[in-house]
Amino acid sequence: MATPIEETLPQPDQGAAPADWVTENLAEIEEMNADSAESVAETGADAVRIEFAFAASTQEVGDELAEYLETEGDYEVEVRAPETETDEWMVSGTTPEVAVTRAGLDQWVRTMTIAGWVHGQCRLDGWSALFD
Repeated sequence: MATPIEETLPQPDQGAAPADWVTENLAEIEEMNADSAESVAETGADAVRIEFAFAASTQEVGDELAEYLETEGDYEVEVRAPETETDEWMVSGTTPEVAVTRAGLDQWVRTMTIAGWVHGQCRLDGWSALFD
């Protein structure tokens, strides 16, 4: 059986990131993201992989976040250089196969948002479910 997504990363300490920053970023993700916790949970799939992307200010910051996600979450992660002068560094990757509920996915998105702050103030740009 697949691990529940909310158990793939350690829970952040209370106050690890500014509450207003977290709230603002969660609202942006909800508005911009094509998938939602409801749409993924409603598929009834036993397990899915979740693809994600963060924006990072520098390669060093991106590398730090990538190392955390690889080590703590056993995620497949890569750091990509900006393609143009106006782009940011990107940290993207996928989770292993995970079990998803609406509450679990909401908790995971919050955890990922806070992890981005803690590891260089990276911004979670979005996520999507990958169905086999």
